[in-house]
Amino acid sequence: ALATSERLGTSSAPMEAVIVHDEYVGPGYSLPTDEMAEALHAFAAHEGIFLDPVYTGKGAAGLFGLIRSGVFSKDDKVLFVHTGGAPSLYHYQTLPPAPPTTKSMRPARIDGLSFESSRVSAEEMAAVYGTA
Repeated sequence: ALATSERLGTSSAPMEAVIVHDEYVGPGYSLPTDEMAEALHAFAAHEGIFLDPVYTGKGAAGLFGLIRSGVFSKDDKVLFVHTGGAPSLYHYQTLPPAPPTTKSMRPARIDGLSFESSRVSAEEMAAVYGTA
């Protein structure tokens, strides 16, 4: 981050301004969590965005958790950076099924999270994640 800021000629945030929330990692690297499965299914079903289960899936689960815990207000602008991971999607074909709350929502609402559409079918979900 510091090197990127220098290259762009901008100032960087001081290290004390960086907050790491590592409580969303779960039992370990590459090990699925129910919260991660919920985030994968919600992003795919309602936004048409596939997340990998290792990084962006757990990052999205963390985002959902922070929203639910009230870290952000209704007026806050939040940017979620999808860092990739598509090559690993087919490696993880045994993810937990989507929680019941995400399967029947049209439009979706997950404890304070709202999605405006459903862009990926159950068949497409099954092809990528191995479950609908």
